[in-house]
Amino acid sequence: VGPATLDAVAGVPGVDLRVGFVETTEYETGRIIDLTNDLADLREVLKRVPSGPNVTIFMNGNQVREVFAMLERGREDPTLDGASPIEVVVFATVTCGIAMDPSCEAVSIREVGRAGKWLSDFELDVLMVACSERGCSRCQFDCDPLKKIAPSGRFYTEPPDTEKMPRVVSEEVARLVAGSIPMTLTLEHRLPDGLAYIEDSADVPPDRVDGPPGAQRLLWERTGLAAGLPLTVTYQVQPRALGAWSIDTTSTLTDSLGAASTTIGAVGPITVTDPCVEPTNTPPPPSPTPTLPPPTATPTATPTATLAPLVPVFLPVALREPACTPDWQRVDVALVLDASTSMNELTAAGRPKLAAARDAARAFLAALRLDTGDQAAIVSFNAEAALLQTLTSSEPDLHAALDRIATAPQTRIHRGIEVAAAELASPRRATGHTPVLVLLTDGRANPEGPEFAVAEADAAKRAGVTVFTVGLGDDLDHEALRAMASRPEDYHHAPDAEQLAEIYRAIAVTIPCPAERFWGRR
Repeated sequence: VGPATLDAVAGVPGVDLRVGFVETTEYETGRIIDLTNDLADLREVLKRVPSGPNVTIFMNGNQVREVFAMLERGREDPTLDGASPIEVVVFATVTCGIAMDPSCEAVSIREVGRAGKWLSDFELDVLMVACSERGCSRCQFDCDPLKKIAPSGRFYTEPPDTEKMPRVVSEEVARLVAGSIPMTLTLEHRLPDGLAYIEDSADVPPDRVDGPPGAQRLLWERTGLAAGLPLTVTYQVQPRALGAWSIDTTSTLTDSLGAASTTIGAVGPITVTDPCVEPTNTPPPPSPTPTLPPPTATPTATPTATLAPLVPVFLPVALREPACTPDWQRVDVALVLDASTSMNELTAAGRPKLAAARDAARAFLAALRLDTGDQAAIVSFNAEAALLQTLTSSEPDLHAALDRIATAPQTRIHRGIEVAAAELASPRRATGHTPVLVLLTDGRANPEGPEFAVAEADAAKRAGVTVFTVGLGDDLDHEALRAMASRPEDYHHAPDAEQLAEIYRAIAVTIPCPAERFWGRR
């Protein structure tokens, strides 16, 4: 695990990487290498870590104590010059099992639990736990006690076999380290001539409001934000004129290493269709003084009362709703991937398109909240469709299913949709979860025409499934893929497979919220 993980983390731009190593086998603590910048020597040591059918490597109390001591020494390093390091602990465990059989020499559940309690009290930035079976014949393998130590499913991985552990752990650790770097957000809203900021109406007050009404600029600056956490700002504006008014926005995220990302967009338009009339307090006319009729006058009929004319009341509404946050809903997603032989063709980076598609699917799964209830299923299709994994929240099982995708001739898109829609309608679908289907294909439907796929997608949409489609390459029926999607904008085109991961991440964060959660039901 070590060399691959070092290479991945060292590749995060701007990271000053210092790594230590504690080895344990059986109940003994072996070699200890203190935190060091000399990664070349450390790589050589890690290559010589013992392996084989009779070696059991696991977490125990002695190992955890050594880790804590190492991190404490790192915090006191004078070269940090007052900076707070991002502290990451990775436990990569290869074991014959948590001992259920007294004859097995493996760590006890109590020992693992004690180590986990110490870890949770130490307030680490990232705690990554990986567990894989060595394949011993005498022991009942069980990774569940180790899984409970990780803060959530995002910080636990269970590779299907020990050979895959280096790649899986290195990718996950690099992702978690990058996500732990503190961020600074600068958010600027520029109000148009037709809108004015209502003072003290913001739930998060702006740090600065510049300019007169009609040319105002609102500025927020926040530091110490964690990557991936939503930040919502709500405030009110007063319409000043008729028209459709958009608020121009610029947001810049800067990490503690100096890397910055700027997004330019707009809020709105906010449409004002009626004039904003200030009410007037006109006093009512004085009542006439009553007079008595002459005694000899002939009585006359009382005139019929009439209502005063209606006075129009204008109530302009400027509404900006908060963005959907992942915790508002749970989703059940079927990932449907093309497994035709054309997926063996190479991307611009020189790897098979199927490999890029697998990585994109893994990025999508990482963006879901599997640890708090989201579910996903994996479906592949060529001449026939295969349900490789039913709906589950187990990320390791989903990754294993992606690895089982095998290519074959033909592209029967309608079969992939049919199998995925059936799974989303199965008893495994969780009550209240939003059903979503994400389809990827790199070619035209064959041997049947695209009308079969469009018909299956229409049936799924009528059943309440939100459908996203992704077309890969140039030989595509764009019109059919757009028709299969729930909305035209839910179809995405990737000229090259290396762009798939970005598209899948975008889909993961734009899965629509239920309409009933919004004003006016949209």
